[in-house]
Amino acid sequence: MKKTHIFGIAAFLAGIVATIAGIAYYLNKKQKETEEFEDVLYNEDYLSDYMPKGNEECCCCDEEDNAEDCCCGEETEEYNK
Repeated sequence: MKKTHIFGIAAFLAGIVATIAGIAYYLNKKQKETEEFEDVLYNEDYLSDYMPKGNEECCCCDEEDNAEDCCCGEETEEYNK
């Protein structure tokens, strides 16, 4: 076998290895992005900024209204009946 054939085979194998390494790098990067997105999506601290809590006042409760007239989700006697 000639030296040129050996160098050609070595270059071909190096190309295959480089391609596999590139694919592994890309998949690893996508996996990290997916995990970051899921962390943001399901993170309680992030959700608490946008989701109302039970102890906060809702938009329909004014200071003048009674707690019984409020629709904040607080259980009142009329609501429990």
